[in-house]
Amino acid sequence: MKDLQTIVCPIQRAATLVADVTVIIIIRELQAGPRRFGQLLVPGLNPRALSDRLRRLTQEGILERIPYAEAPPRVEYRLTTKGQALGPILKALQGFGETWLPVAIPDLNSAQNPDLADPQEILCPENKAVLSSTSQAMPGTTDGPH
Repeated sequence: MKDLQTIVCPIQRAATLVADVTVIIIIRELQAGPRRFGQLLVPGLNPRALSDRLRRLTQEGILERIPYAEAPPRVEYRLTTKGQALGPILKALQGFGETWLPVAIPDLNSAQNPDLADPQEILCPENKAVLSSTSQAMPGTTDGPH
């Protein structure tokens, strides 16, 4: 990764650090609170890439790595104040995605979907967030758009 201190443009500095799908997913997942490595390993993420990004975000002060003196060893990651400051950026990405990149949600009231337990909700397969037929939750949450 390029040395952030040598980049003059603040947008380019921030993008160099956080404009990566793995980083965005890490920050999204940690919005709900501390998580272990295995909890951050959502489908589609490469464990090696996840490990690299966790290390980089910790070095940059976005995350805090919390080791526990247990057997087997346990480590959790949580957002620092600096990391929490990225929340509005995720909200902006959410708004953009909802407005300009709509997801194809199956017709929840159709007889073609008899396997749905509750016809008003479906499960987001990537992060277990529940999406209702009337609102779409931000990945990692169960509340509607903000």
